[in-house]
Amino acid sequence: MAALPGLFPHADSIVVKTMEFLLAFSGPLQMYNEATGKNMGYAKFASALGKDNKAMVPSRVGMLSIYIVAAGLASVFLAYAVGFLPLSSLLESIGASGAASFLDQAVAASDDRLLLVAAALSVHFVKRSVEVLFLHRFSGSMSVGDAVTISTSYSLQVVLLLYSQLLSADIEAPSPDTKYLGVAVFLIGLTGNFYHHWILANLRKDGQKKYVVPHGGLFGLFVCPHYVFEVIDFVGMALISQTVYGWCMVSFATLYLTGRGIATKNWYKKNVDGFPQQRSVILPGIF
Repeated sequence: MAALPGLFPHADSIVVKTMEFLLAFSGPLQMYNEATGKNMGYAKFASALGKDNKAMVPSRVGMLSIYIVAAGLASVFLAYAVGFLPLSSLLESIGASGAASFLDQAVAASDDRLLLVAAALSVHFVKRSVEVLFLHRFSGSMSVGDAVTISTSYSLQVVLLLYSQLLSADIEAPSPDTKYLGVAVFLIGLTGNFYHHWILANLRKDGQKKYVVPHGGLFGLFVCPHYVFEVIDFVGMALISQTVYGWCMVSFATLYLTGRGIATKNWYKKNVDGFPQQRSVILPGIF
């Protein structure tokens, strides 16, 4: 199949293609579920699940479990790709010599794009893990089932984006080559996401559990500007990767976070006095 402009040829892998289909199918479904009140059980939407006798864990534990596995997978691969970790030797020691050979050959044939993708994934998920540990303030619980589901999804996305990149290792770079533009976009998304998380973390004083109207940064325009910048973060990764799978990740993240933004806006309108209803979910003045 001919490659689309700016993309590597579609990965010849039934596993990757299946996950691309699942991301494309589940994105609209997740957006619909979130927008209509069938929310994933974390943050503002966890308390109702606890009343249904679902298994719950403290929010900090649940949120850390979401990100820490994906952070570990991306970081281990990055350490291997730069020569710090003998991953192929470890694979050979457990009898996975075919996987070890594939990794060594693909990494040897790759340019700096593979390192940039691995570094972006590692930085993204390590940052989220560190924020959970040291920045965010938690006061509730999280559904165990949803924590496992989200953690598994993120981990699969890390593994399959890296696998897609490895399958493209010996193929000529697409035209235009957007990997360095992607780095810039990724850093903008990463920085904007962190900044608005920092604003949210400092809205409530120590011990205060009552939610207030967020203000500062781009909260005057958006209900959840940290979601907007997270989408920009994923767009940056897709521009670095230039794979179909990378853009499927963008599609899923955009649709899911749009639905989550709609749910958050409805929650604020119901529970927080004086919330400005003109704030947009994803596109200022439009949506």
